[in-house]
Amino acid sequence: MGKSVVNNETVFLNETIAASGSATSQSVSIDPSEGFFNLYVEMTGDGTCKLEAAIKLGDSEFLVPVDHDDIVTAHVKTSGAGSDGKDFYSFTIGLAESVKIVATETGGVNGVVIEKAILGWQ
Repeated sequence: MGKSVVNNETVFLNETIAASGSATSQSVSIDPSEGFFNLYVEMTGDGTCKLEAAIKLGDSEFLVPVDHDDIVTAHVKTSGAGSDGKDFYSFTIGLAESVKIVATETGGVNGVVIEKAILGWQ
């Protein structure tokens, strides 16, 4: 039996997001894919970050579908098993050819730095 390949792409690297600000990753081609994804996040700063997936199919614009849940609504510097701002989030998306990750600081007082975010899929 063949070995499965896990695709991954770094979508953010040392991305500073001001209080109430947002950042959008580059487009990642996912060769029409529907299904399960993981997002690894390393974050510092005193703010709170929401992460969402914006998808594109054909000639459409990138949109965050209204029926999709956020990847995470409140990632903070103490998130994760080690309380160190590092965690994995599993999520699904509908049929799409490309995806962008949208990160928004939702606390409104302090910014965040996404040290690293890696999107993974199979």
